[in-house]
Amino acid sequence: MEINEATQPQAPAGDEKSVEPKIVQPVDPTPKRPWNPRKTPPPAAVPEPAPTNVETGKPPAAEPPPEETPAPAPVEEEPSVEPAAEEGKPKLRPKEITLYMAAWSYNPKEITVVQGDLVRLNLKSNSNGYGDGIGFKVEGLPVTALVKKGETKTVEFVAESAGTFVFTCGTPCGPGHIADMMGKIIVIGGN
Repeated sequence: MEINEATQPQAPAGDEKSVEPKIVQPVDPTPKRPWNPRKTPPPAAVPEPAPTNVETGKPPAAEPPPEETPAPAPVEEEPSVEPAAEEGKPKLRPKEITLYMAAWSYNPKEITVVQGDLVRLNLKSNSNGYGDGIGFKVEGLPVTALVKKGETKTVEFVAESAGTFVFTCGTPCGPGHIADMMGKIIVIGGN
């Protein structure tokens, strides 16, 4: 191939340096923007090749089905054995209840349990009322608590006798203290 001097870039007169030719990249007139699902269809999905067996190079349909492995024998679980009640004492059934306390109210206002239940009351307060917390006492049962704002206290007792037991606030906490701050625990006879 011959080189024509006319096609070679020339240095300006008086300049001894040689000039490298500039390579000009073509400019794409369309700006590059991210894909917008509202304006253009989604990019086409690339199909996955059909599965083949690495050892034989054949599709799975041409191979004989694998031998079925027998299912393992079912494992029999040991029945859960609850601790036996002590002689002369009934077996306790736990019953957990969350009681929400606020200024001058309890929620729920009525709780029903079965005689012989182990009652676990989670007392949650979001208020202090006008005092140092909201009280909780159950008439006829040895259950009392004082719960401050943001606290949760748990009290437990065994519902030994059937009947209705009133619970009230044991701490003066404002004008709704007596009229509104009450509820009842109903203990129904057990078997």
